[in-house]
Amino acid sequence: MKRSLLLFVAVFALLPALALRAQVTTGAMSGAITLNDGKPMAGARVVATHVPSGSRYGAITGATGRYAIQGLRTGGPYTVEITSVGMKPAKYSDITIKLGETYILNSKLEEGEVKLSEITVTSRKSAVMSNERTGAATNINKDVINAVPTLSRNIIDFAKVTPQANGRSFGGQDNRMNNLTIDGSVFNNSFGLSNVPGGQTGQSPISLDAIEEVQVNIAPYDVRQGGFTGAGINAITRSGDNEWRWSVFANNRTQAFAGDTIAGLTAAEGTAFNRTALNTSRFNVFQFGGRLSGPIIQDKLFFFLNYERETNTSPGTNYRALRPGETVGGVITRVPVSTLDTLRQFLISKYNYDPGAYDGYDRVTFSDKATGKLSWNIDESNKFNIRFQYLRSQADILTSNSFSGLVASGNRNGTTDAINFSNANYFINNDIYSAIAELNSVVGSNISNNLIVGFTANRDYRDSRSRPFPFVDILSGGTTPTTLTSFGYELFTPFNKLDTDTWQLQDNVTVSAGDHTITAGVSLEAFRFVNGFNPRYYSYYRFNSVQDFYNSANGVRVPVRIGTGAAARDTMVVAQPSVFSQTFSALPNGATPLAVTQAYQAGIYVQDEWNASSLLKVTLGLRVDAPIFDQSTAIANRTVDTTAFYNDITKNTERLSTGNLPATNLLFSPRLGFNLDVNGDRSIQIRGGSGLFSGRPPFVWLSNVITNNGVTVGDVLQVSSAASPILNRQFDTSVTRYVPTNAATALPSSFTANTVVPGFRFPQLWRSNLAADIQLPANIIATLEGLYSTTLSQVYYRDANLRPTTQRFSGPDQRPRYAGGTANRINPAIVGNYVLDNTAAGDAWSGTIQLQKSYSDNWSAMVAYTYSISRDISSAGSIAAGSWQGVPIVDNPNIPVISFSDNDNPHRLIATASYRFDFGELASLNLSAFYELRTQGRYSYTYAGDMNLDGVANNDLLYVPARREDIVLLPLTAGGRTLSPDQQWDLLSAFINSDPYLSSRKGQYTERNGGLRGWVSTLDLAATLDVNFMLAEKKNTVQIRVDLLNALNLINPSWGVNDRIIQNGGTRILSAAGPNAQGIPQFRLQEVAAGRGLARGPLTNGISFPGDVWQLQLGVRYIFN
Repeated sequence: MKRSLLLFVAVFALLPALALRAQVTTGAMSGAITLNDGKPMAGARVVATHVPSGSRYGAITGATGRYAIQGLRTGGPYTVEITSVGMKPAKYSDITIKLGETYILNSKLEEGEVKLSEITVTSRKSAVMSNERTGAATNINKDVINAVPTLSRNIIDFAKVTPQANGRSFGGQDNRMNNLTIDGSVFNNSFGLSNVPGGQTGQSPISLDAIEEVQVNIAPYDVRQGGFTGAGINAITRSGDNEWRWSVFANNRTQAFAGDTIAGLTAAEGTAFNRTALNTSRFNVFQFGGRLSGPIIQDKLFFFLNYERETNTSPGTNYRALRPGETVGGVITRVPVSTLDTLRQFLISKYNYDPGAYDGYDRVTFSDKATGKLSWNIDESNKFNIRFQYLRSQADILTSNSFSGLVASGNRNGTTDAINFSNANYFINNDIYSAIAELNSVVGSNISNNLIVGFTANRDYRDSRSRPFPFVDILSGGTTPTTLTSFGYELFTPFNKLDTDTWQLQDNVTVSAGDHTITAGVSLEAFRFVNGFNPRYYSYYRFNSVQDFYNSANGVRVPVRIGTGAAARDTMVVAQPSVFSQTFSALPNGATPLAVTQAYQAGIYVQDEWNASSLLKVTLGLRVDAPIFDQSTAIANRTVDTTAFYNDITKNTERLSTGNLPATNLLFSPRLGFNLDVNGDRSIQIRGGSGLFSGRPPFVWLSNVITNNGVTVGDVLQVSSAASPILNRQFDTSVTRYVPTNAATALPSSFTANTVVPGFRFPQLWRSNLAADIQLPANIIATLEGLYSTTLSQVYYRDANLRPTTQRFSGPDQRPRYAGGTANRINPAIVGNYVLDNTAAGDAWSGTIQLQKSYSDNWSAMVAYTYSISRDISSAGSIAAGSWQGVPIVDNPNIPVISFSDNDNPHRLIATASYRFDFGELASLNLSAFYELRTQGRYSYTYAGDMNLDGVANNDLLYVPARREDIVLLPLTAGGRTLSPDQQWDLLSAFINSDPYLSSRKGQYTERNGGLRGWVSTLDLAATLDVNFMLAEKKNTVQIRVDLLNALNLINPSWGVNDRIIQNGGTRILSAAGPNAQGIPQFRLQEVAAGRGLARGPLTNGISFPGDVWQLQLGVRYIFN
């Protein structure tokens, strides 16, 4: 700890002009002042004035006649006055400054009278044809924000106008690898449980009414922009000015303004449905808010205030239980109402526990958000801003489908297979409190400084409707049972909390030196995370059938065979679960385990922007990042420390410790960018660059090491098998019934460990791009852009406690065969030691063609197509065990191979258009549209169950049999009938032959994410009518707005509907049944549901409400000035 702090302080003290995460918050202006004969004009004074606020910014030209003004407030209009002794002054007006851009203004001065001549400049509305532009970037100003159709009012959703976007993923990277900044300050979910603050509740962290402009950068070669390997999303907030302005609004949508039918469910799940009625009852979303801004002191001090609230009531589940006379399919699950009603009544009468409703209930989400900002023009050389941000949000979430740390048994909801009781759901809360201050200063004639200091507190926590009660999964019974229903206190909710404190300081210095603009800076960030994550803390039971649960609850004794072969014996025991698991506190007095992670980041950069000529601009920079961890919060476990684990990569034993966090590794990031104006008139520009980008990891990956140390938390996991059935875990509602009696006085006898390799490095990639922008007639710009990224360090997990095997299966599928059960463990006391490690495997590339017309003549438009490929070896989640278990594999699960990434989506076509009709000064009508045509991502074909016996279910990639003799099938009895092996082969062969991907893989293994989901197209529309009138000598506007999302679905209920992956009977068409005596793997058909056979394919139409149907929102707004 002391060494880390000393290093942190040393970096700060020795590098007073550095920056790690500095993001651009302003614009700039530069140019050359010359005489009529072209000679440079030294000593001329250039003053830019932001007219609405009276903010003034000045500079003096140097010996070369060049000047640069940094730190300009974005927007406008600006006026610029250029004066020099003995010269005629020049004045330019109607100039607009854009975020992150340098406005080029050159001028020639004439000798003569001191008489001001004014020139009106038509500001460049396009951010494309600019010498500032090198890599892939998109600027989104207030006009775009106001025009693009939206229902969520989420700042991140506007990034969809970026051609290289895939949802919230950019450049084929994990969406948590983005860096969101607001007013230059870090505003991420740094812990990594979501891609943005408020993401778990589905709420925007800031109101759109507070946003001035957004910039999305995928490949900026300006080293001031960092902290990401995906995209840098940089937003700035509105400020007050000399005019009083205010606005209030309200938006509403209900079930009357949303689709209630999905068409086209022609039975990928085995039953034909022409149309499916969705549950839309009581759907209601209401948003309201407003903003107020104005002067406190004219030309000097201004304020901005904003508040917004949203409440969202929606159906608790899109699915419902099976009623008499109904057929399974669409939104109707296989779970009978009678089964659920009887089970609910049993729990109430026996345990006085009501598990809640299973369908026909509501879930409610709400949020409150507020922004306050003060802007102070101290003088012409100093500008100060301070912003306060607040978010309070809560969402009601269906119980998790995750089985992290457990062998999976099928989703608990979201399919026709299962439906859970409502008390198994949970509430998630995301709260934010933030204060950020910024000072922009000019020192002398050529030096500017930007200082940002801030603090942000994120408070995320869970609640439940349930009292403490075991969580229970009940399966369907039969030879291949899957989840049928679930109840109890949600698995991951007990004492689940996360407190995140982020302190940040950034200081940037820019020096203008003729043709060179040199920038350097420092940024320091300090993070403190207090995380409580205790899955299965109230115990977990899994029963293979409803009757098995009743038998265990009622103490019914059933016959059990213990052991196999000649040593087997029969006995009678109380009915037991097929799986039992529980984590528990190993702290004194059973104190709640909390993990404290403290991290610091410091970095340096220096950069030169060189105007090599009037045609060529080159940007060259280097940054060095230094991540630092406080080692004192990690706790060593002597059992882990003394175990000789195995590294499957090096083929050697290795020593690992839960007491070690990564050492400080310097991350070097050189970058080079260029922009060439081919003809000198910005009609054609060639731009590009190459450089290294470093991002933070989601800190949950490191916090896992502190949480799962086997010292503070113990872990019991029992899985029943023929060789070792569970004998002593009768169902009990006491959540501490099976906690070891010595839990607080001795190290846990069984636990899960998370460790990290000593040389762990933060994510890094090398990214390059090359593009051409061509000015076409009618103010249209054509762009061709290629982007390539190759991984230098990315993360993956391996289980170092997995005993290596030399055995392989016999037959066509000869993958590695593990021993199964606890025999797989090197140390039997350790359930798994999931190691956070680095890999250099992975790459991504994309090609984009784009046509765009910036707003002029009352209209704007853009169309772009992007083809992309992204590959990696793993797409890690937030839980270590699940990240390892969730990777589909063929061979060694500790050596995953490169394949298509979870973030890969090859095809995307987008188009936007906007047109404004003016009806004199009285009214205007703005129509806008956003269209998207894309593929929907990828999926994998795997076996159901644990085929390779490594203790992980549903992750073994399928071997596709080419002939009947390539597979051993066992009889399948389910749904009141028995299918012979030959009958199953006929069904299996027909499925394979009907699937183009599987047909191409006959005699081979399927690939991770080898399946490509189909195309979906959506059209979003917006219409805004402004009615204007004068009141109190100011313009007032009443605005009526209509947003229609997924308009194509309104025309045809089968259009605009996303695919839904069918797991059982779709992507899992075979269930592992263990090897035979010859070591050949055996299988049974994995049906959609008992007796229903296979699906007609791996995909079917989605039935999500409201996501898969059209929605219309009505809004009204009043605007003063």
